[in-house]
Amino acid sequence: MNVGQRPINVGGSTGLDYFRPQATKYDALLLIVRSNIIEEIPCAAAFVGVDGVEFVDNTIMYAKKWIIRILQETKEPGFAPCRNVLNKDNRITLRRSQVQIDISIGGAPRRRPIVLKTTSGSLRINRRRRSQAYP
Repeated sequence: MNVGQRPINVGGSTGLDYFRPQATKYDALLLIVRSNIIEEIPCAAAFVGVDGVEFVDNTIMYAKKWIIRILQETKEPGFAPCRNVLNKDNRITLRRSQVQIDISIGGAPRRRPIVLKTTSGSLRINRRRRSQAYP
C-alpha cells in the first residue's frame, strides 16, 4: 500500500482561519502515536507545529530519507514552537545508504529551540552492519 510521503503526520500547516477555537496557538497538543508498523517510505513520521507528542512502541522499517521530521511551518506571532516530542521504545531498521539524517529538524526560523527527547529504549539497526545497533 502506498501511503505517501508521511504516513504519520501529526499537526500540519493548517490555515489559522480554520482553527477552533480561534485563539489556538498550536497545530496539535498532547497526542500519543503508538504501535504502528511503517515500511518503505521517505519519512515515517512528521511532527508539525505540535506541542507535546509521544511517538512510542512503533516499528519502522527502511525509511528512505529520514526516520522522523520535526517542522515548524506556522510563523504567526504567539504560535507555539514545535516542541516536546518524545521518541520512546521504537524499533527502527534502516539502510544507512538511504537514510543520511535520522531526524530532520527544519521549517520556519524558530524563536526557541525544538525539544526532542529520545529515550534509551529506542533501538536502531543498520541493516548492512547489524553490529551497529544503537539506542
